[in-house]
This record gives sequence, C-alpha cells and structure tokens, in this order.
Amino acid sequence: MNRIVLFCLACVLSYSALADSVSAETKDLQIVQAIVRETGLENKPVYVYKTKTVEKRPVYNYMIFCLLKNVGMKEITAVTKNLNPSIEFTDKRKPVKIRLTIDERKYKGNLVVPSASDLGLVTLHPGEIAQIQLEKSSFRPLRSAMIEYEPRDHFDGRFGYWVGRTVCEPFDIKIKLEKKEAQQKH
Repeated sequence: MNRIVLFCLACVLSYSALADSVSAETKDLQIVQAIVRETGLENKPVYVYKTKTVEKRPVYNYMIFCLLKNVGMKEITAVTKNLNPSIEFTDKRKPVKIRLTIDERKYKGNLVVPSASDLGLVTLHPGEIAQIQLEKSSFRPLRSAMIEYEPRDHFDGRFGYWVGRTVCEPFDIKIKLEKKEAQQKH
C-alpha cells in the first residue's frame, strides 16, 4: 500500500515539475514585433466544390514579418524557416489568428526529416532577436491579426529547438499604398 502511495506521489511531483518547466519555457521567447503587409491582389483559378467548376477568384497575398526575442537567461534555438502559416478566421470583429507551426510530413508512413538548414535554426543568446519572413495568400482580405508562433517537435528532439507557444498582441494589417490612395479618392 505504501509503495502505491509513494509511486502516485512521485508521478504527481514529476508531472508538476514537467508542467513548471513547460510554462517557464514559453516565457523565454517573445514576439517583439509583427507586421503583415498586403503585397497584392490577383485573380486565380480556384476549384469550387459546390458547382464542381473552376472559377477565377480574388486572392490576397501577404508578407509576414516577425521578430522573436530571447527574453530568458539561457540560449534558445528558434525555427525561422519551413514554418506553415495558417490563418484562422473566427469572428469578423476579431483579429484573425496567423499560426506559425511545423507540419509533420510522412512518405509511405515514414517521417520525412528536414535538414537543420531547411528549418533555419538560429541560436539566440539572451537579448538577441531572430527574424521570420513568410508569404501567405488568403481568399478573404485581412484587416487585423495576431501571430501565434508554436513550433512542434516531430523529430524526437534531434534538433534541440525551442518548443512552446508565444502570441503577440493584435495589430492592424498594412494594405497596399495604391489601393489605400484609390479608396481615399472615391
């Protein structure tokens, strides 16, 4: 009986220590600046499932810039490339969420492991900053957003990069100057 109690107590203590280390880890990296700029609008052929036809639809293109700062006391390795930006639309009045994650890729059931250079691994000393620059398209115009940086480790820790989640405050998206001027004239 005492062994079971001690085992359960050890499990609880181990879990709480693990939870503390994970929550502390997410405080070590912050998004200190984020900019999303509209780079153009173009009509692209899109397959429409309802009508089973190909139609030209407007596609908004965006450039995403993000600065990550090591605000902790230890070195951190950050992923700056091969991130998959996904856009989550919730409510029209709320900013969209742009999630930057690493996708797990498999070929015939086997994990495809990228090279360290493909991940754009950058080692940051305390106080240093790394830059992320990505492109993303959307069928809807974006007016305000928040960026969530959440790299996952699908590779059994072999690269040693920071795993966690950090989110920036919502911000307005910069639209193309020509478009803004045209809107002001009308």
